Amino acid sequence: MTDKQEIVAAQTEQLPVQSEQATLMNLIAKMASDPQADVPKLERLIELRNAEMARQAKAAYDADFVIMKPFLPLVIRTHDNSQTKSKYAKIEDVNQAVDPILSRYGFATTSKVLSQTADSVTMRLEVRHREGHAESMELTMPIDDKGAQGTVNKTKIHAISSTITYIKRVGFCALLNISTGDDKDGNHETSFISMEQAAELDARLRAISDKALPNFLKWAKVEKLLDIPAKSYNASIKAVVDMEAKKVKA
Repeated sequence: MTDKQEIVAAQTEQLPVQSEQATLMNLIAKMASDPQADVPKLERLIELRNAEMARQAKAAYDADFVIMKPFLPLVIRTHDNSQTKSKYAKIEDVNQAVDPILSRYGFATTSKVLSQTADSVTMRLEVRHREGHAESMELTMPIDDKGAQGTVNKTKIHAISSTITYIKRVGFCALLNISTGDDKDGNHETSFISMEQAAELDARLRAISDKALPNFLKWAKVEKLLDIPAKSYNASIKAVVDMEAKKVKA
């Protein structure tokens, strides 16, 4: 090999391998500058480019989430609920414990109210990643204007604010798969019933009477159905079955 050939070979080895994404972008740019370009084909190439970008963003989200997950903490319940005689974690507690970790791995949370009626609020909650991908969920919850006894205990504005706060707390804990608990040493992680289990309990209780749900929450010593520990689900179902049986006898 001559000296000239060796230099060319060395320069070729140093050239970066062009990525599939870059190749596609170059092809799109070339076609876009051609007045005779096949427009449908160009649109298809753009769709392929967008799909590839979305795939890469999702892969980056998944990779960083797997690395981050072991560092997400158990959020301690430190606030007293005077009505249910139980403790709970505010959304501020969740944010304070989780936000620094999210930021470290390139994540952030966003929320938006999609609709509001006299009876409920619907929100979209998102966990976004620096590469552009986001995981989201929509939650609808009834206006939180009643206490454990079923009587109105909040103004309309306070009730709406309370509902929005509760949706955020439940939704972001679900999206990030984090739990709240009472163990300040973090030795015994608490898990709660799923959205599906809570929905089943809610449907059966509402079919019994208007007072069944508040009476059940008082019995369970929780503020909301989603606060019921997973280990108490069977006992909760039995309590609902007993309430249904009493309704039939009545």
